[in-house]
Amino acid sequence: NPTRHTSLGRANHSEAPPRGSPRRKTIEDAAAAHPQLPQNSKALTFKSNMATPRTINAYAALGPSKQMVPYTFEAPPLPPAGVEVKVTHCGLCGSDVHLWQSDGGYKDFTAWAAGKDAQICGHEVIGEVTAVGSAVTHVKPGDRAGVGWQNGACHNCEWCLRGDEQLCGSVSCTCCEGNEGGFADYIRVKDGGFVYPIPDACDAAATAPLLCGGQTVWTPLRQQTKAGDRVGILGLGGLGTMAVTFAKALGCEVTALSSSDSKKAQALALGATGRGRSRPRWTVWTRRDGRDAVASTTRRAGLDALAPTGRPERQSASRRRRGL
Repeated sequence: NPTRHTSLGRANHSEAPPRGSPRRKTIEDAAAAHPQLPQNSKALTFKSNMATPRTINAYAALGPSKQMVPYTFEAPPLPPAGVEVKVTHCGLCGSDVHLWQSDGGYKDFTAWAAGKDAQICGHEVIGEVTAVGSAVTHVKPGDRAGVGWQNGACHNCEWCLRGDEQLCGSVSCTCCEGNEGGFADYIRVKDGGFVYPIPDACDAAATAPLLCGGQTVWTPLRQQTKAGDRVGILGLGGLGTMAVTFAKALGCEVTALSSSDSKKAQALALGATGRGRSRPRWTVWTRRDGRDAVASTTRRAGLDALAPTGRPERQSASRRRRGL
């Protein structure tokens, strides 16, 4: 069942170091040698975990579409900008399924394409920070935090410098190209800038999907619409329902566009003020049709993005890799 936690390494959990292993004893001995520190000091745990590898237990697929199995691997020490998160929740995204099946244009981005033997999915991660590198200041051990689709960028190109790191030519993805994702008990992110504080008031299970699907629709709505705009949302799956909710909260007049009459009640309950029925395959509405913007959330429509001018823009594989 490719839905919950996962991690990489050797064949299964039975090969993980047992309690009282030499690595664990080293930490305990260090605590005993410093009586001024509590035996369970978070500071000690933080320093030790940062400087040493971490044995991570996960679920991984050992081949396309194969059942996910327990898998253990050694994560390297954290770099100065790195952050370690103990995973409490991880959502299942359609991109995880495509990576697991090695289809839908994701074949070249799987762990197998990178020469590894196991694909560890998961990129809607919520958990507790357990270690940070020396250069990290925005989160600390004990904080709640989240990790989404991207987990690294160059921070020096024109895109990064203007805050659009997802467009960086060096962007890396949390569970692509051999990176170990969040279907695991821990996840280590080399670039802590992609680990985000999560307020305690946010329900973890409800917040996790916002780190991928949520930001996918939030960004174009936030950047390309304003209060009072008439916005059409094409498709009422996971992305579409979040898009309707966000657009309504942003003060837009929302019309839900779907080929299924069964979605009408749901769309109206989410705040859509009207509903248009799309053609059997797809329909594009432009400003001449009385809407300021149309957001397409379904690839069946033949669109991946629709600018306010009504001109569809298809994604390349590299842009899809970046979560655009």
